[in-house]
Parts: sequence; C-alpha cells; structure tokens
Amino acid sequence: MSARKLLGAVLAVTVLTSGCAVSTSPTVTDGVVGGASTSTGALFAAAALPDPPSPSETVVEDFDVVVDLASARSAAPTDPETGATSEPGPSATSEEADPSTGPETGGPSTGPEAPSSVPEQPLAPEESGTDGDDGTVVVDQPDVEERTASGVVTTDGFQTVAVSWTGEPGSDAPALQVRTRAGEEWSDWSDLETSDDGPDAGTADALQEQRSGTDALWVGEADAVQLGVVGQDALPADLRLSLISSPESGDETGAADASGASSTQKAVIEDAAYRGTAPRTVLAAAPAVNVITRAQWGARAEACTPDVAQRLVAAVVHHTAGSNNYSTAAQAMQMIRNDQAYHIGTRGWCDLGYNFVVDKWGNIYEGRAGSLERPVIGVHAGGFNTSTVGISMLGDYSTVTPSAATVDAVSRLASIRLAAYGINPQGSVSYTTGGGENSRYPAGSTAVLPTIFAHRDTAFTACPGQAGYNQMGTIRAIASSYSYGSAYKEAQSVVNALYQDFLGRGVDPTGLATWSTALASGTSQSQLVASLTSSDEYVWKRINQAYVEVLGRQPDPASNDWYVGVRRGTVTVDDVARRFYSSQEFYNRSGATDAGLVSTLYSVMLGRSAGPSEIAFWESRIPTAGRAALVDAIWFSYEAAARRAGTYYQTFLQRSPDPTGLATWTDALLRFGEGSVRVGIAGSVEYRNKALVRFP
Repeated sequence: MSARKLLGAVLAVTVLTSGCAVSTSPTVTDGVVGGASTSTGALFAAAALPDPPSPSETVVEDFDVVVDLASARSAAPTDPETGATSEPGPSATSEEADPSTGPETGGPSTGPEAPSSVPEQPLAPEESGTDGDDGTVVVDQPDVEERTASGVVTTDGFQTVAVSWTGEPGSDAPALQVRTRAGEEWSDWSDLETSDDGPDAGTADALQEQRSGTDALWVGEADAVQLGVVGQDALPADLRLSLISSPESGDETGAADASGASSTQKAVIEDAAYRGTAPRTVLAAAPAVNVITRAQWGARAEACTPDVAQRLVAAVVHHTAGSNNYSTAAQAMQMIRNDQAYHIGTRGWCDLGYNFVVDKWGNIYEGRAGSLERPVIGVHAGGFNTSTVGISMLGDYSTVTPSAATVDAVSRLASIRLAAYGINPQGSVSYTTGGGENSRYPAGSTAVLPTIFAHRDTAFTACPGQAGYNQMGTIRAIASSYSYGSAYKEAQSVVNALYQDFLGRGVDPTGLATWSTALASGTSQSQLVASLTSSDEYVWKRINQAYVEVLGRQPDPASNDWYVGVRRGTVTVDDVARRFYSSQEFYNRSGATDAGLVSTLYSVMLGRSAGPSEIAFWESRIPTAGRAALVDAIWFSYEAAARRAGTYYQTFLQRSPDPTGLATWTDALLRFGEGSVRVGIAGSVEYRNKALVRFP
C-alpha cells in the first residue's frame, strides 16, 4: 500500500472470529408461518414447521477499532488514485436513505442523524483493505466534513453489523454510520443506533461482563463494510466492529408482503403444549397465537440462566430498529439468530434481550427461553425489565407503520401474558424502578405507566419509533377486546371456591396465579380438581380428618404409613377412614360389643338407626367374617354410596341432589370410586356458576 494512502486515521483490525454453534432455522417458504390452526385453539401453539437441516454456525467476526480523528480531519482530501486534491462529490442524504434504516423521528433520539447536505468524497473501495498480512486497515480521507470513513473491511460474507465499546451500557455513545457492499454495489450510509437496552441491577445479565453498543443492524447479504464516525471529537475505549453471519435456510420463493399475502401455502399448527412447571397441561383457548419456538428459529443455548420474576405487571413494546427489508420468515429467523449471537457473545447478556419478537407478517418468535410460561426477566428496558414482558417488532417503525398483522399479534400476545396475572390491558401500574443508564426515572422513583407501554415511556429513546408509538392506543384496545381478562377473573372465582371446598382455606397468591392461568388458558375444572385432590396438602388433610372423625384423636406417627400407602397407590384417601372403622380402637369407642359396632356404623355410614333384625344379622356373622367384612358390606352398599354422593351435592353445589343426578353419581361412585364423584360434581358448569356468585 502506498504511503500517500495512509492519511493518519488508522483502523487497526484484529480478526477475533468465534464460532457459536446453533441449529439452523427450519425451512419456511413464505413470510407467514402457522396460518390456519388445526389445533383446539391453544393460546401458545408451536407452528408446524419442517425439521431443521443439519446444524450450522452463527459466526461473529470482531474487529478491534482504533481511530485517530484529529489526524484524519487534518488531512487534505485526495484522490485515491492520483493523490491529488479532489473536489467533493454529491452527498447521500438521510432523506435519500431507505426509511427502514433511517434515524428515529418524533421523540428523543439516542444518536445524531446522518448529515443531510454535506458533500461527500467518492470512495475507491477496491483500493482500501488490509495491507498484506499485517492485519491493518487504514482509514481513507474524511469523505464529508463531519464523517470520517474507515477503509473497507472485506469478509466472506455477513448479514448483520454492530459496534460495541467498553463502558456502562449507554455511556460514551458515539455517532456511527455504516455502509455495506454486496458484489459491486454499495449501500447508502445508515445510522448505527445506540442501543437503549440494559439489564436490571443485580440480575444474572448484569453480573456478566458488559459492553455498551449499538443495535444490531441487519443489512442482508454483504461481503464488505465501511464504518463512518460522524461529528465526534473523541471515541470510547475498546471500539469493536462485529460482523455477524448465519446460514439462511429455507426456500426463498415464497416472499410475503406486509399484509401477510404469500405465494405459497402457509404452514399450519399440528399440536400445542403448555411448557411450564406446575401445572403441565395442554392449553386450549381461541384465538390461537402461533409461536415459532427457539428450536425452530435456531436459537443457541443460553450463556447463563436469566432471573425469573414473581409475576408480570406490564408489557413493553419495542422495535429492533433494524431493516424492514427482509422478505421471508427464513430471513426474519436469520436476523433473530444474529441478534442473539450479538447479545450473548458481544454485549455479554445471558440470551436474546427480548422475551418475544414479532415480524411484519405477525409471526411470533419465542425469545428468551421460558418466556411462554414464566415471567423471565429480559434486557429490553433498563430499570423496568423485572416483571415486564418485552415484545419487539422486527424492523424499524420510525416512519413505516406496523402492519395490521403485527399490531394484532403484539396485542394478542400482550393480552395473553398479562391475563395470566390478572392484569387489565387498559389499566395502569405504579412501578418503582431500580434505575438505569438510559432511564427517564432515577432509582427508587415510582412511575405510573399504562400496563402496555412503549419503551420510550421509560427511557430516553425513540423506540418503538414514531409510527410504532402511534399504534399504542390501538394495541391496548385490541388487547382488551380479547376475552382473556374476563376469563382470568372468572377462573379466579373458581380457584377460590375449590381451595375453600377441598383444602378448607383461602388460596395463596401463587396458587391463585398458577391455577387461574391454567383455567383461563383452557385447563378444565375437572383437571384442576384432580390435581388438587392428588396434592400432598389434600392427602394429609384427609388422613388427619380420618383420625379425628373416626378415632376422635390427633394422628400418631403411623399416619406417615397411610401417606406412603396413598402415594404408592395401595390405598386411597377414602380408604383410610373405612379401614379405621374396622380397627380395635373404633370397636372400643363403639362400646366394645358387636351390637354396639353395628349400631354405630349404621348411624355414621347410613345416617339412621339399625333395626333389631339388622343388628342380629350382623352379630351372627362378625365372629366368622370379621369386623372388616361388616364395614365393607355397609360402606359399599348402595344406600351408603348414595348418602356419600348426596353429601357432595351439599358440599359443592349447596343443594340436595335431584333423583337423576343422585342415581348417576351413586353408580359412578360404586363403579369408579369416590374420586370420580368429586371430580365430576366440582368440575361441573353448575359448580362454576355458583363459584362466580360465592367469590365475585
């Protein structure tokens, strides 16, 4: 390289290529994934996509940047070929740039706009690059008065560009621009927006080694890049350029437009699963929300385990501030894979910063692992990450209005996640923040916010762009129009009633949230009853109850043997009391005579007195058959079974049984066991309606 091309500002490049193994995205042949649902309408349904191809790699190439701005700006512009001073050429203005990559408007900005009318010195890209094998790239002359442009960094290919630096998130933010080359064609200059995201203090993400940085900018397939520094007198330390690439799998013939129209058949849902801790159930509630899982878009494993909040109180709407020019869902997945690699490998976060991402066709992508069923804490709104779900629209919505499909998907997703915690989508929340580098609110202050708010409401940012921000009212209205909120409220009434009737107590907050979410999401009352009656609390309650009601005393250490027997399936909770009735202890309580035992059993099990002939009949059989045979004969008689079934009517429905219902449930009790009656009656619509009155 000739000395005349070394004009003072040096971009020292050390290639620090790291391979991050991930599964490539599944084959998707159009923009809209999971169109018509063939499931029963689950809230969260996995889109039925083909199996992903063989695993490949998402690669991040990091280049350390050193720029001497003073030397660069003192150099006279020269022609790259002759070294002679040249006249500046016409400028590419920010108005000429694609609006999807332009600066934010209508709100506070995190970085200055590109120069709009300053002449730009034409570049000779083929003359720039590395000087032999020494790994050094020089910066050409300043190509506009405010912009210092680097030499060209050439690679085998990438799709995403970002720059990071050492320091607290959001600190020392430089004004940077970038342009890329695909083949022989160079793009216009685009701003690299400074990232306005950051972890909450004390979270697992915050404990990692952090780097500040720009948002990742998806540029499509490119093989060369040029970095521009705009209007800066100094730059932060340890400036690093990241070029990120991953394979784009899938047939690209099915491009879709923003309305969701596509030239190919849409994928459909085949099944749905609720993936959580307790309860693990199949969700069923319409309308379905199709979710492309992490495995389907090719997520890499978390670098650390993010924290989980106790509950959600609000949803935060974002945009990724990247390009809107992706044309297929496969490209959307590629963008998300690259963003995740940047967030983990360069920014130092545990995982992708957002809980969910929504593309321009309304496809929903599972972001942070576990976000479908838990309040996983993201890195999307510093100081307001905890107990909020971050939903980001894929693209730049500064001037481009989000599609109706995108707005609807964001609305449904926010509605579902907030309903799981009884949150009104059109309500408000008082949030005490832990503060953040870019936060509008200092640590310890309380902000009153809508339960669905925009990122710019809490941070000095234009996110989600002015056009996106204009849709916030619509998003709240659509979210509240869905029935998840009312379904959750009704579910709370049922849960309160079931806890009172089965456990004899009020419901705790965790139980209320867990079971109300399950019921509102499609779990049946019968499933909930079955789960409650198999819980340790219910089993021990019934064992203790048997001791008190049958033997008239508190349990002894042998009670643990009964618990073990129930858990092993050798006895049921109903068997405990039945077997106590044939014990010597109960015999003694009944007068220690066979006649006294018969009389007591008739009174307890049948609710009436035994006649003289009945007492005589059983007295004659006890010596040979034993007391247990007497107990079982009375316990399993139709008369005793009908009495117990009728008792459940009184307990759960607060009324006497009708003849038809009593006959039905008595038969069920004798054929299938007493548990079937509890599940059936407490799982009925009549029980639900009464619960709504009891616990409005």
